[in-house]
Amino acid sequence: MATKSLLFYASWNKSTEVFNCLISFKSLKKKNKAETEVEVEASIIKIKIGKQEYRLTLGNIVVQPNTCRGLVYNEQEEEIQFSLKGDLLNQKTSTDDSKSLRQLSNQSLTVDSIERHQNKWFCGLCRQKILADWCLFARVLPLPSENWADFTDMWFCCNHGCKDNGATQASKTKQLLPGTKECFVGDTYLLVARGYTNKGFVKVNKSGSVVCRRCGQQLGVVMETDVGANEDDAVLRLFLHSIVIKDISYEVSTQIPLSEDLDGFFSRLLHEQSATYSSYRFIIEANPGTPDQSVSTCLVWLLDANVAMFTSEKNPQQNFEFSVQQMSAIKILFKCQLCSSHSKRPVDYVTKSVISLWRKDNTVHGVTLPHPVLLQLLRLLVRNCKLLPCTQRYLNGFHVSFLRNQDTS
Repeated sequence: MATKSLLFYASWNKSTEVFNCLISFKSLKKKNKAETEVEVEASIIKIKIGKQEYRLTLGNIVVQPNTCRGLVYNEQEEEIQFSLKGDLLNQKTSTDDSKSLRQLSNQSLTVDSIERHQNKWFCGLCRQKILADWCLFARVLPLPSENWADFTDMWFCCNHGCKDNGATQASKTKQLLPGTKECFVGDTYLLVARGYTNKGFVKVNKSGSVVCRRCGQQLGVVMETDVGANEDDAVLRLFLHSIVIKDISYEVSTQIPLSEDLDGFFSRLLHEQSATYSSYRFIIEANPGTPDQSVSTCLVWLLDANVAMFTSEKNPQQNFEFSVQQMSAIKILFKCQLCSSHSKRPVDYVTKSVISLWRKDNTVHGVTLPHPVLLQLLRLLVRNCKLLPCTQRYLNGFHVSFLRNQDTS
């Protein structure tokens, strides 16, 4: 027998100050449709179904009951939908929002953190230390996000990595790799020599993936090196969302779940890319690394960079009064096309045509991610999409999802 549950979902938009609500009673009998009543007060929503009454307490929002409109009952999905005006309490001002956005420079924050904490790099899942205790970086440099060859005159003014006078021209055909006591910081990854890792806790598989020996989480990949090169000189590309760089000796025992860490990482990345390139649509691509596989592509459409979402799902038989949880999130549309090795479905020509149109649009910004990172992003988007009510999961040929904003307070 299916569990009877009452699902409440709502979103509040700052620009319109509209509180859109959806109540789904999944086991509601058709005969009770006429007996269902919804009563709205300033901070409480009451749902009466026959002789039963359920009270939802809104914690951080005050609504205006006389502005209720668009009351609709969806018989097929057993949902009640309506909208009303509302004011969010303790909301940040526009000045606070712009200040927070300026603080989202991921590279500068990471560079500063590495310079302060040096070898205090830990697995994001089990908190196992992954760098050797003797590892100290003399230089921590941010990598250019795109078209880095245009900056080679600045980067190679001292013939970094080359001994001859033709360093600039030669370097344009090579990858930027860290030297002795160096660490390079990208938008989504770190480059560091393998010799600086703690080999007792970090394992490199034959496939080239770098994993934590304690919990098995993938930390990164090994970059291609010259034939015959020393193993310790190999460069590792470590994923930023998979590691923690800080002093955890004073950290409380309760840790943030990895899923919330991923939410914060990807939402911060989209915030930063959107602010930097003045774009709200992105083509996110990843190359699997083998010549016989195509590139995986994900289209991301940023609908709202800061929407207040309210959710609650309870078993009415257990409790007739419960509060609603609030979170700040970015609301997005997404559509993906995976390479052949990760999808057995036939080619989706509709998605392929949409991708082609986006490539021709100058307002769309391209982002390149390591393939494992893109797959984790897609898993997260699909998981969050399933948390939404059924009628809210699809819009104009795209899937609807969200990413929790990282708390910067």
